[in-house]
Amino acid sequence: MGITIGDALTVLAIVIGTAVSAWAMTVVCALVFTKRTEIAHGALRQSALKAFLYGLLGGGALIILSIILSSLPLPMAKLAGLMGFTITVLLAAIGGAGLSRLIANRVMRHDPDVSAYSALTRASGLIVAAAAFPVVGWFVIGPILLVLALGAGVLSVVQRVGSPEASAAEARGA
Repeated sequence: MGITIGDALTVLAIVIGTAVSAWAMTVVCALVFTKRTEIAHGALRQSALKAFLYGLLGGGALIILSIILSSLPLPMAKLAGLMGFTITVLLAAIGGAGLSRLIANRVMRHDPDVSAYSALTRASGLIVAAAAFPVVGWFVIGPILLVLALGAGVLSVVQRVGSPEASAAEARGA
């Protein structure tokens, strides 16, 4: 029994649907969570290595805790584990929106006629397309961008909106 055309089309639909959903979530997070996105953008501009390390440590700890809670037989523990996974995805989306804003600013520097919204949607599309590139995107670029976005999301939540770091990040982003 081999792979049928239906199997191949199912996988293709899942990949395309996931890519479009990731692009849309990044754009929506950038437009809805503007303060947190600006803090994530500033954190990435200040130190991408720091954001990457926060993504590895903070995101890794949150994922491990969520796996442990989800594997327990108690329904409330499973719910807490599911909430941990949801928070992880939200943090990665906010950090990805900050990364999109960083790339959008660079796109606007190269093409001054483009609007901020157009640059943001292009930047989000570039991130998703780079991560969807076969083999290199899947195993190198995608994981690096995911950990970087998760770290920027963690930093955006750790820093308060009125803190000096957040104010400096907001001033740099403007």
